[in-house]
Amino acid sequence: MKNEVNKAFVQLREIMNAVRDGIITFNEEGEILLVNREMEKMWGFQTDMLVGKPFTFLIPPPHKSLQLELFKRRIKNEKSHIFTGELIMTGQRADGDIFPIELHISDFEYEGKRIFTAVVRDITERLQVEKDLRDSKLQLELRTRELEKTQEELNQLVEELKRSNSELEQFAYNASHDLQEPLRNVEGYISLLKRQWEKASEETIEEYLGHAEKGVVRMQALIHDLLHYSRAGRDSTPFIEISTELIIEMAKNNLRLPIQQSQAIITTENLPPVIKGARLQLIQLFQNILSNAIKFTPHYQQPNILIKYTKKENHHRFEITDNGIGIAEKDIERIFVNFQRLHPYEAYPGTGLGLAICKKNYRAPPGHYRRFFRIGKRKHFLFYTTGVVKSITLPGPIHRSCLGGFVSEITRLRLP
Repeated sequence: MKNEVNKAFVQLREIMNAVRDGIITFNEEGEILLVNREMEKMWGFQTDMLVGKPFTFLIPPPHKSLQLELFKRRIKNEKSHIFTGELIMTGQRADGDIFPIELHISDFEYEGKRIFTAVVRDITERLQVEKDLRDSKLQLELRTRELEKTQEELNQLVEELKRSNSELEQFAYNASHDLQEPLRNVEGYISLLKRQWEKASEETIEEYLGHAEKGVVRMQALIHDLLHYSRAGRDSTPFIEISTELIIEMAKNNLRLPIQQSQAIITTENLPPVIKGARLQLIQLFQNILSNAIKFTPHYQQPNILIKYTKKENHHRFEITDNGIGIAEKDIERIFVNFQRLHPYEAYPGTGLGLAICKKNYRAPPGHYRRFFRIGKRKHFLFYTTGVVKSITLPGPIHRSCLGGFVSEITRLRLP
């Protein structure tokens, strides 16, 4: 009988040694009874160094108590002799190397005692492959997002180029037309002077020269604003905090003559102590709206302009009110086209480029700024900005001819 047991034991050992996974057998107390050659290779211990040792001998000290408790709980809860699923634990080799292992456990009874056999696998490579796959998947997702973003940016760029090309064609046509008009005017009066020089009176000559000079002045203004239009949107002047009162006073100082001539009344109400932005552009911003308010008030009427500030929840609001002629609802879109004028040059001189320059300069984040004006006897310009209580961040850069464009451009942006 003893020989048969020994023979069976030898056969069992040979079978275990033929398996490519590590196999370990231990009793309920955790004492190691038997290991195969793969276990020796995996851990770096000889069989005689393991047999008789507690199972926890193969677990690193920091993990010993926790993993032993996990293991005991697992085998206690299993009623069948085949333990379903896998048990992930941490092992420590003879050289101190710590590595992850996976155990599949079964049990049987021998002489009234419960004996456990575990198939042990080193899952270092598997976990690394899984990590690499997760990383690759993450990288792929990130790359896909980058490509989608790039594609979106390219689509936006294509649309922007289409829009720019369309604007350029329209601009070239309008520029050619508007530059030729004063040129023809100059040419016409010079031709008249040539033909009538000997017979014309001094008053007539003065009149013809005056008209020709006006044409030259208008051409100079057109060329000047064309230059500013070409540069619009390129200014990167840093923002600073500056006194709001000082900004408005400097704007008014630049308009001394038209203010005196029109006897304009300009008042302020509840202004914040500090405004944040590019100093020159802020001056030009208020200067232009004041200038436009004076310019577009009938000559028989005294301009009355109010600059008012109010705090609106997390927004700051500037309201500039004047008693000028206002802008018809039907003309809102038209006024942003370059060289477009709503009134004859003789009535209200200008190049028609101011709002076009403003639109090119001003690009506000959607939802952050809004302009509103009321049509009627009085004209209201409102613009909003977000920021801390003491400072107000206005978009820049803003050209000195852009104030009307600034407040008009933001009419199409949503205010929360």
